[in-house]
Amino acid sequence: MSNLRQETERLFFGASPAERDDKRSSRLVQPVKAQGKPELKRFPKSAKDLFVIGWQLDSSVSMKAFWLSGEDHMAYQYNIAEYETTALHTHDYLELGYVVSGQFRQNIRKKEVVFTEGDFCLIDRNCFHNDLLEGKATVLFFGISNRLFDTLFLTDPSERAGEQSSGNVLQDFLRKALVSQKETNQYLVFHADTALPETRDQAQAVLIQLLHELQGRQPGTEYITFGLLLRLMRLLSGGYEFTLTREQDRKRAELTGDAVLQYIYDHYADIHIADLVNEFHYNEDYFNRLILKREGKTYSAFLQDLRLTKAAELLTTTNQTVDDIVAAVGYHNKGYFYKIFQEKYRATPSQYRAATL
Repeated sequence: MSNLRQETERLFFGASPAERDDKRSSRLVQPVKAQGKPELKRFPKSAKDLFVIGWQLDSSVSMKAFWLSGEDHMAYQYNIAEYETTALHTHDYLELGYVVSGQFRQNIRKKEVVFTEGDFCLIDRNCFHNDLLEGKATVLFFGISNRLFDTLFLTDPSERAGEQSSGNVLQDFLRKALVSQKETNQYLVFHADTALPETRDQAQAVLIQLLHELQGRQPGTEYITFGLLLRLMRLLSGGYEFTLTREQDRKRAELTGDAVLQYIYDHYADIHIADLVNEFHYNEDYFNRLILKREGKTYSAFLQDLRLTKAAELLTTTNQTVDDIVAAVGYHNKGYFYKIFQEKYRATPSQYRAATL
């Protein structure tokens, strides 16, 4: 599979050129010398539920742009040496931006925000912003219709088949954070430097698949793009740090801790810390810090204490043999189990069982 940079580069060529007087080309970029009245950009009827615009800036001299909607693929090259920004505007739809390469800057609600390679930015409806046309960068902007957004975020995550419980919890939080942004910042930045390399690779793979679907517009594309966006949002909500108010950040940390602990409780017998990395997309140090803060002990100490507690429970509530219990709680070395059990309970498993019956 080609990487995203190569895939995006290909889309700047091989498309029908947009004419300067074609009003569709104004959707690609609107450079201005001075700001006037803000413009409302409406979701194009021809784009169904999703479209993407690509930009390639070259040091404030020229830029390439393409439009891809499944129904249409066009490209244009602009001379922007005399311009500094795009027109101030807002959308009646959601915009998900991604920096493929370089560094890109936007003014969002009169605040300059700098994005680096791999960053995502989700800008809500009715959020005024404009783009700085300088430097070298390649950027993708995905336009998400209100209908698709509502299907993705405003339905109960528990009703979606095939999602794991931890994904439901964290994605539901992201959903609520997005909805509440209308009264707070109205945009979310997902920082690439907080995600694991494999998480960033997975996110790029999803973006490549979205571009392929928008190029082909085959039967079933609507369902495939919906599934891909769900997958992308799960990666973003579970694997990236994102900008929040202080109260939202506290709540997110609390929900993440709850989900991690529940996952450990559900899989304590055969869990490895690598399983947490795969499930939640953070590195191992993150889980050690989280559990130390929540439980006052390291991950390994917490897991050992949980397994011993479960073993003691099985000794007093079942007729299982000690050997079976040792295996059931995740230990394969009986001698080691006896050693740590006696350190915790000051008795052998058999003595503990006899004393509590």
